[in-house]
Amino acid sequence: MTTDSDTTPYEETDALLGAESHQPTLSLKRFREKPIVIVFLCVLVVFCVDFGSYLALAPQTRIYEDIACRNYYEKHDPDGYRLLDDIPEAACKISPVQGEVAFVQGLQISFEALPSILLSVPYGRLADNVRYGRKFALTLAVVGILLGQIWVVLVCWFSQVMPLRTVWLGSVAFYLGGGAGLATAMVTTMITDVVEARVRSTAFFQVALSIVLAQFVAPLLSSSMMLKGSPWDPLFLGTICATLALPLLSILPETVRFRELKKIQSSTLQDEDIGDDSVEAPSITNPDCTSKLNLSHRLRLLRTATDSIIPNRTTALILCILFITSLCSQHMSVLLLYVSSRYSLPLSKANFALTIFAGVNIFLLLIFLPTVSRYLIVNRHYSSTTRDLILSSPFPDHPHHDSRLVIYTLGSGLGALSLSLVATYVEPKHMARLYSVVSVVSKLGVFIGSPLLAALFSLGLKLGNVWVGLPYFGMAFLYGITFVAVWYIRLPGRVEHSDNENGQSDYEEPDVETTPSSSSILRYTDN
Repeated sequence: MTTDSDTTPYEETDALLGAESHQPTLSLKRFREKPIVIVFLCVLVVFCVDFGSYLALAPQTRIYEDIACRNYYEKHDPDGYRLLDDIPEAACKISPVQGEVAFVQGLQISFEALPSILLSVPYGRLADNVRYGRKFALTLAVVGILLGQIWVVLVCWFSQVMPLRTVWLGSVAFYLGGGAGLATAMVTTMITDVVEARVRSTAFFQVALSIVLAQFVAPLLSSSMMLKGSPWDPLFLGTICATLALPLLSILPETVRFRELKKIQSSTLQDEDIGDDSVEAPSITNPDCTSKLNLSHRLRLLRTATDSIIPNRTTALILCILFITSLCSQHMSVLLLYVSSRYSLPLSKANFALTIFAGVNIFLLLIFLPTVSRYLIVNRHYSSTTRDLILSSPFPDHPHHDSRLVIYTLGSGLGALSLSLVATYVEPKHMARLYSVVSVVSKLGVFIGSPLLAALFSLGLKLGNVWVGLPYFGMAFLYGITFVAVWYIRLPGRVEHSDNENGQSDYEEPDVETTPSSSSILRYTDN
């Protein structure tokens, strides 16, 4: 009796002390794992990287221009200037110099996009592996981006001994992590892991808002620094700001296990990955037909995996819209050169065009689109899918400088809306694969769009006059196609009905939380 009475209080006291000793650690861990905290950290990471990029954009372009200008006059007019370093910026606004800068920047962006295209599936599989996860893949991508930027700074600093075009070699660093495309895919997937479907587009708007906030503030800061001093100061500062993303990544929780918790909690996500596993492995009894059966099996698995990601024509149509949006988004690489050449402005002043572009974007993403989105769901009782389709329809871009740039910026919500909309046509268990495909499609648009717009800009410089804006004429044509395509997008219920009439498999689109698949991406590659 005495023993029991003595033991029981001791055990209870010991347990309480143990709980108290671990309480601060557990509280901090639970706080970091809240969806709002994870989204906030993702937004901060995106902001740091993009702020550094936009801060360095104009000074880097000016340094490229200065190097190309020195090389041109050294070759064609060596006696024109006493010192090549004394060449005024106005003398560099000639067609050969501007064309060379556009060519270097265009191919640099394309080479940097190539790793995202080639390595999207391998890094997607790595991110789906619970041993590594999304955080590890995102960290690799950010480190690769930083190494690439450091290489560009080194080439510019030692431009007397290193040709300007050697900046292209910096894209090799992007193979570590897959570059910006994979970083975007990982951020998107991490947010999808923890955010419900009804607020998913709002979370994407917040990420897009962090980008345009960086795009609004960074050009103002870099322009003021360039007007007061050297373009090297904002270039170095931009690299430092991008590096700040690394400590933020260290406190960002891993979200891959949130996927498993949601599968347990949601009855719609408890089925196994039938889309892949329903194709049974062939029974091989004859060794002579092994290779033939393996090839047939691989083709069947490839078709099954493709059908799970692109289940209908509407999904393919939205992916085409995302491709065009990504292709035309590369106008930023020629916008500074266009404004500077067209209006004979120094790059430090032409850089303010980015601020105008971002200012309208902030209003669009912070006030207008969220307000209309809430009105459609709360007051009109539309589903999230219908909401995304309605919002995407009025926003094709029509580029035709300040007022025209404002009109063009009104279409900036199209990409985020399409990204949210396409997820409603694919089953939640295939979501990670979908975002890998979206990453490939987007980066393919970057890979093609950047040199294409640079070539159109160079051609416009040679033609002169109004043809300097030739890249924007091309973009207007492509966005016209997008405008028509948006009206052919059908809601998931109508897509299901149409597909059933054509003998295709049923597709159900429950309005539930969308989480990436627990299986590895494109598993058929292992079979």
